[in-house]
Amino acid sequence: IFYIAILYQLLDAVWIFIISQKWFLNLFMRIQNDPLYLGIAAIVPFTLIFILYFRFIMGYFMRNFEREADLAIFETDGHPLNLISALEKVAYLAGDIREKPNWHHYSVKERVEFLIRSYHNPKEVERFRMKMRKLKAYFVAIAISLVILPGLLPKDTWRAQAKENFIHLLLAEFIKEKGESPDIYLVIGTMYLQEQNYKEAEYYLKKALKMEPMAPDVLNNLAWLYATSKDPKFFRPGLALRLAKLAYQKQKAPYIMDTLAEAYFVNGYKNEAIRLEERIISLNPPKRSYYEKQLKRFGVGTSVEKE
Repeated sequence: IFYIAILYQLLDAVWIFIISQKWFLNLFMRIQNDPLYLGIAAIVPFTLIFILYFRFIMGYFMRNFEREADLAIFETDGHPLNLISALEKVAYLAGDIREKPNWHHYSVKERVEFLIRSYHNPKEVERFRMKMRKLKAYFVAIAISLVILPGLLPKDTWRAQAKENFIHLLLAEFIKEKGESPDIYLVIGTMYLQEQNYKEAEYYLKKALKMEPMAPDVLNNLAWLYATSKDPKFFRPGLALRLAKLAYQKQKAPYIMDTLAEAYFVNGYKNEAIRLEERIISLNPPKRSYYEKQLKRFGVGTSVEKE
């Protein structure tokens, strides 16, 4: 039961942690089209866990539980002679296996020697029983801890990291296949901007801008990032206004005008922002309700232009 509970509880956490590691995702990308390697990667870890748990942990407890059962002879007969005789007969009839242990049994020789020691020294019995009480307590405590532990681990952080790493790999493969271009970097940067992943958005938009310095959409999206970022490290209103003005010079589309209005607003030029937003609405653009909300947010007729 503990094995199933531990495996069930830890499996999700361990898997999320593993896929959050770049080396694993790189390996997975290499073997994903090879059924043999993919099967090995899926089966081998679980097989090893199963073998290690039952061979070493459960095997150890099973041998000692058997020894614990052997000691019950002192409570029934008061001496181990009958049990020793039975063990020796079993060893002989089974093909002289007296000195052959296996993973879940002590050898007959070890069991007999322990019984003889315990008979001549009763303290040996108490020491063994004390050891077993401690081992059982340790096992239960560790098992409970392992069941509780996954709930305390930063799985959400690992999951986000795994997602980011996976996207990076896919993007790297896509760029490798299609080649570098400002349009590709613009699309990637915009995707990250929509997710408010400002670091990655800035990185790809800057790469696009480097390849095409006056691309209006790149200038516009970078300006929007700096004007609206919720992360103080990327909130740069002055730079946003400069980039928005450049984008507006290249293309006077409503969405670019809206970015410039936003840049004016965050820099304190509310009247400029209002006038520009009113001009957008006068063009009767698609998604008019959005621009009307922007105008209301800027505070029509309630602001004074910054000196």
